[in-house]
Amino acid sequence: MKYSVILSALPLACLMACLQACSTDEDGGVAEEPAVQNHAIKFSVKERPLGGTPVQKGMRRSPETTLENISVFSLSFVVDNSSGESKKVTKDVVGNTWEGDAAWPASYVSGTKADTKVAWYAHTVNGSHCEEQFAYDDGRPFVYFTVEENAEETGDLLVAQTTKSYNECKDSNGDAQLALTFNHVCSAIQLYISKTASLTDYTVEVRKVVLHNVASAGTFYLDNDTWEIDDPDAKTYFTVKAYKGNDNYLTVEETAQVLGEEGDYLFVIPQTLTGWDKTGTPSDCYLEIDCKITTKDGQTVVHNGSAYISFSATLEQNYIHPFNIKIGTGLRDVNGNKIIQ
Repeated sequence: MKYSVILSALPLACLMACLQACSTDEDGGVAEEPAVQNHAIKFSVKERPLGGTPVQKGMRRSPETTLENISVFSLSFVVDNSSGESKKVTKDVVGNTWEGDAAWPASYVSGTKADTKVAWYAHTVNGSHCEEQFAYDDGRPFVYFTVEENAEETGDLLVAQTTKSYNECKDSNGDAQLALTFNHVCSAIQLYISKTASLTDYTVEVRKVVLHNVASAGTFYLDNDTWEIDDPDAKTYFTVKAYKGNDNYLTVEETAQVLGEEGDYLFVIPQTLTGWDKTGTPSDCYLEIDCKITTKDGQTVVHNGSAYISFSATLEQNYIHPFNIKIGTGLRDVNGNKIIQ
C-alpha cells in the first residue's frame, strides 16, 4: 500500500507548512507503529496567493514561509488518547515531491479499527533561531515554540491538522491520502520609519532599531487554535538593521521607508504589548533607535546614540501588522527627557 498526503496552502491568514519536532505522551504511552514501514508518504503541493484586509497580511523580517521554501516538516498522529512518534517529511527539490517514513498506525488499517479516527498534525518553522516541539498531554495536542533575538532569523511557524479514518482516506487501490492545509500561527511585524514635519530642518540618520520586551516563549494549542504565553516575564528583543547594501545608515525622510529589506517581516508570538509610559528609564515595551540627528547644514550634532519611543500593540495570529515609526519631537533619551524641544 502507498500513503499520499496532499498539501494545500491558504493566504497568510490561512496558510501552509509545518515544523520539525518530536511527540511524547507521558501518560498514555505510544500508539503502535507499523511492523514494517514500507508505506511511503508522497505529497502533492499547491499554493494560493497571500491575502490582504482587514490588516495587511504576509509580512516578514525573516522570509515568509511558503511552499517554495519549505524543505522539511514533521508529521505526528494521535489516536485513542495516545500519540505516535513524529516522522520527518523532506522535499525532493528535483522531483518536487515529498518523501518520508510516516505511515498509518498499523493497528488501524484493518477490521473495525480501520474506521477509527486518527488525528494528524504537521508543523514546520522557517528560521534557525527558533525551536519548536509537538507534544500531547492531558488530551491536548500542542506545539511549544520559542524565539531568540535576531530579527533576520525569527521563525515563521505553520501548522496543519486533519482527522480521518483509514477507510475515509483509502482509494480503490488501498492507497490513503491526507489533505493538509497549513496555517500561519505567528504574528508578523513590518517596521517603517519616517520623520515628522517638525524635523524638516534636521537630518536624521538611523543605524538600527531594537524592539524590547517581547514574550519569547509560548504554547500553541492545536485543539482550539489558541496561544498561551508560557512565562510573561521571559522577554526577548529583536534588532532590525535600518541600512541596506554598503550604507551603514538610513537617511530618514518624511515619506515612510521600510526598515531592512522590502517584504521581510519580524515574526513573533501573538500577544499584547504594553508601551513604556515615557517617564524615567524605558521599561515595558519600547523601541530603541540608534540614530544621529544633526542640523540641516551639518554644523551641529543634536544627538548621536540611542533614542527611545514607546511601543504598544495587540498582535494577532495570522496577521501582518505594519508600523510606521515617526521620529519627531517626542523622541526621548534614556532618562525619558525629550531630545528635541
